[in-house]
Amino acid sequence: MSHPRERFIVLADFIVAHFPLPSTRTVLDIGGSMGLLAYHLARRGYEVTVVDPRRKAVKRHYRKLAKRAGFFSRMSYQQRPLADTDSADLLVGLHPDEVTEAVIKQAARAQRPFIVVPCCVMPEDGQQRSYEEWCEYLADLAAGSHEVHTELLPMEGANLAIWGTPLSSVSQTPTPPTLSRRPYMSAS
Repeated sequence: MSHPRERFIVLADFIVAHFPLPSTRTVLDIGGSMGLLAYHLARRGYEVTVVDPRRKAVKRHYRKLAKRAGFFSRMSYQQRPLADTDSADLLVGLHPDEVTEAVIKQAARAQRPFIVVPCCVMPEDGQQRSYEEWCEYLADLAAGSHEVHTELLPMEGANLAIWGTPLSSVSQTPTPPTLSRRPYMSAS
């Protein structure tokens, strides 16, 4: 993958492979700013809400494309703090910066599956961590409530996906997460 925007296609393909319709229908794209991931998921049939407390707006271009293609009704944008996640089937954060931890904490609280692809190290506790330590911290944060997995996505830049399914849905005891950096190979 050579263009930075292709990361949104890669993650959308990953979601389709691991959280297919119809069992996963509604997605919260947390920290999704411009709505690129929402656009690619809506194209694939998901109902997506971009929740971003950081005062960024969904780009007009992607709203127009979605309207023209007939799936704009499956996209919405809310500029608000992260709060109501109970109605979503999946919580996603692609390079969500300062809301990365919030995605995992909300997924644990609501017992929802999640995917984060962390980029910047911005821990809520302010503790200095390397990127590797940050990813380990995030995986450990989810380990008490979720079966946690990690996979390298085929895209440039920060590409480690940390994802989990609630233990209540997999019926097993927590196993410590390992950052195996197993590569994900998309079907496309």
